[in-house]
Amino acid sequence: MKHLFFTLCLLCFALPSWGEVVSSYDLVVRDGLHFKKFSNVPFSGIIEDYHSNGQLRYTGKVTNGKENGIANSYRENGKRYSIINLKNGEQHGVSKWFNKCGYLELLETYKNGLYHGKVEYYNLYSENTDDCSIKSELQFVMNYKNGKLDGISADYENGVVTCKSIYKNDKLVSCDCNCN
Repeated sequence: MKHLFFTLCLLCFALPSWGEVVSSYDLVVRDGLHFKKFSNVPFSGIIEDYHSNGQLRYTGKVTNGKENGIANSYRENGKRYSIINLKNGEQHGVSKWFNKCGYLELLETYKNGLYHGKVEYYNLYSENTDDCSIKSELQFVMNYKNGKLDGISADYENGVVTCKSIYKNDKLVSCDCNCN
């Protein structure tokens, strides 16, 4: 019996426990930290919000008042809207945004809240059509370093590069198209 009790206790502590689940409407933000209303203790737990039709709208984790980990948001039809990686309340890592058909629309790479790495745009105008047979197609690629354009940026049409520019520290270095 002692071993069973010990094993159950060990399992309870070993399983991830993120604490309380609350709606964002139950939280306030002060000095960049999330608090439950009427509390002075930074919140730790899960935020979950729902659309009026009952579909999940948002879920994310908060640790010591700051959002951390992966935050997911969804449209009313249940399709994913975004996946955002957060570290200490700032975007960090790869974040993805999807159009209403569920196809990738934007991929962003962050480091400590600043663009850092590749940013890709797909079918920017796909929200204006109800035709979900149109798949995502790469339109633009930009590279960033510490929030500034740095490296090759390119425009695409039908998978072919139509314009290529090179940036260094947010300044245009060279361009092989009309770069006004």
